[in-house]
Amino acid sequence: MSMWKVKRVIWGMAAVAVLLSGCSVAKKAESQSSISVAGERVQRNISEVSLQLLEDIMESAKEGRINGVDIPLRSTYGEVASMYGQPKTIGNNECWTYSYDHPKSAAAFYYEHDSCNSEAVPLQNETIVNQIAVSPEFYGVPLIVDEVKQVFGKPDEEFTSEAYGGHYLVYKIDSVQLRFVAEEESSSQQIYQISVSWI
Repeated sequence: MSMWKVKRVIWGMAAVAVLLSGCSVAKKAESQSSISVAGERVQRNISEVSLQLLEDIMESAKEGRINGVDIPLRSTYGEVASMYGQPKTIGNNECWTYSYDHPKSAAAFYYEHDSCNSEAVPLQNETIVNQIAVSPEFYGVPLIVDEVKQVFGKPDEEFTSEAYGGHYLVYKIDSVQLRFVAEEESSSQQIYQISVSWI
């Protein structure tokens, strides 16, 4: 074989080696562009901030908490008022009592207190918290339905409520329900409420 042919073979082998190493680098980069959430691989086409927030929300929900709120489900009204101050407002939603406008928290706390049947009985210190809700504004990070589904997968329940308005994504984690409520009229389906409650 002439020297010229030997050089061409060597150059050809070098080119193949470079091409193959480039493919493995590209494959490695591609695999690094996904992350494992709930045991599945999820492609990262949502922001790192949104992804981290959703992971934190899920971890907190597993403990019966809403991320960023120190009071867990099954705490009492007295504990909420002690930690976050007396609420400016106590309201009801279809007879279920809730408190909000606490001086030290933007969360809304719902209680096992039927305000329709107990109007004469005020909210007591020992009344139990059975739901905690916040807005994504609480975190300073907007979220949309597609991001939630991309990270958590298909919800256990998904529906649009004609009675209350909103598009609901419900994920059940043991005895806790993690719920995202979105604007049903907007094309992006922006999330406006995130809550945890006991099932």
